Amino acid sequence: VLVVAEVASEVTLDCGSGPQKITPPVFRETGTGWFLDENGWLITNGHVVQPAHEPPRWLANQQAQRAVTTACLPQMLKRMGIQQGDAPEREEAAKRKLLDTVLPTTKVNLQPQIFVVTAKGRLKAEVKKYSPPVSEMSAKDLALLKVDGDPFPVLPLADSRSVQVGDPVHILGFPGVVLSHELLNESAMVEASVTNGAVSGFKQDRNGNTVASWSA
Repeated sequence: VLVVAEVASEVTLDCGSGPQKITPPVFRETGTGWFLDENGWLITNGHVVQPAHEPPRWLANQQAQRAVTTACLPQMLKRMGIQQGDAPEREEAAKRKLLDTVLPTTKVNLQPQIFVVTAKGRLKAEVKKYSPPVSEMSAKDLALLKVDGDPFPVLPLADSRSVQVGDPVHILGFPGVVLSHELLNESAMVEASVTNGAVSGFKQDRNGNTVASWSA
């Protein structure tokens, strides 16, 4: 299934004429997951759900900057007698000044949610177990999710200890570029792409965990 982590936001700011609320475009992260149990338990990567499960500080700052630029910059350029795009250097200087003066008092209310998209529709998902993306600290980059609904088709986990170099690999998933391509319709959200390859080797990460590589 397609796993989607969305973070909507409501930004309260003051361009100089009183408080107003702005809704910047929704931040969205997508990835692939599969059901381990017919009762709605599924697994995906930790980094897929991280923006909604643990919204990073940079995301709130990014949304605040977008709101300030959208709401305040056109007014400021109009007062300066500048059309957007006519004087890039002056426009950039005006933008920096706005961010310096308006951003410190801006308030951001993040509204995260996680859902999966199946052939039967969109289902709200809840994170039950979570390990953050792999970094210098020990982590597995996995998330266990739970959704409600009818019995789901299951893809059981195999024993990775039996995998050998040269074994065939079939990768099923939802590439981000496919989901956002302007020439594709909504069916791309429920039809996974398939890539074939083979296990090419085994390595160790910094924490001593085995990592398998594969080639197409």
